Amino acid sequence: AVLLVRPHLGGLDRSASDGAEDIAPGAKPGSRLTSALVTAVGAGLLQYGGQLLAERRAPASVLIVTGLVLLGVGVPRLLPPGAFRLGRGLPTVVVLRGVLAGAFFGAEAFLPLMLVEERSLATPLAGASLTGAALTWSLGSWIQGRPGLRVERSRLLTAGFLLVLIGILMAALATQDRVPVVTAAVGWAFAGLGMGLGLTSLSVLVLELSPIREQGANASALQVSDALGSIVLIGAAGAVFASFRAGADHGAAPFVVIDLIMVAVVLFGAVVAPRVRP
Repeated sequence: AVLLVRPHLGGLDRSASDGAEDIAPGAKPGSRLTSALVTAVGAGLLQYGGQLLAERRAPASVLIVTGLVLLGVGVPRLLPPGAFRLGRGLPTVVVLRGVLAGAFFGAEAFLPLMLVEERSLATPLAGASLTGAALTWSLGSWIQGRPGLRVERSRLLTAGFLLVLIGILMAALATQDRVPVVTAAVGWAFAGLGMGLGLTSLSVLVLELSPIREQGANASALQVSDALGSIVLIGAAGAVFASFRAGADHGAAPFVVIDLIMVAVVLFGAVVAPRVRP
């Protein structure tokens, strides 16, 4: 992917230089471009290393460490100052985008597989269990955008995190045979509603908290956080799953562990959510 994109980066760099006055103060187009490439390579190595961890531990560990180092070098230049110390306002908004997206997709990636392997659900039905979340996501987005809504954005965001938390916990419960399998689909509908309320609120907040000339750069940082959060947490979930599958059959244990990891991430987001207020 990097090789396909690289020929076009020169023009991007020139156009960015021509419009440098619209970039956040202190940001250099060339350095941001380099940081983006370093981050992309680091994220790819991290994800690939996680996939190899169960079968080839030594080379996988090298890939993971290298990926983390590259992310440590590239990511700070792509996010607003204060992001890693969760500065109030915009820095926390950008970080929470990755937290929310990563936790949701990290759990969702293994939900259909759990339903097929542990609850013997047909593959089409397992996939259909995610449909409700798509509908409630749209509903949540519609609710938070209503002109008459007078709820503070930080509260909408906290509610979104809590709904995603409920959804992941219900999905974890659905791994047990004594729990009706429909619990997973109902829970994921709650999670979708939380994403509609929370993720969309973060998009609105980043524009509200950004000066006009910095909106483009900060919106890009939001997307970087979204993508990185998803890559890192889906990769972590994949590594957990692969490590369990390398040995004896552990039943539903890998799915439960993955869900518990995502629960911890969502709880962190819910606690930090009030810091989106400047």
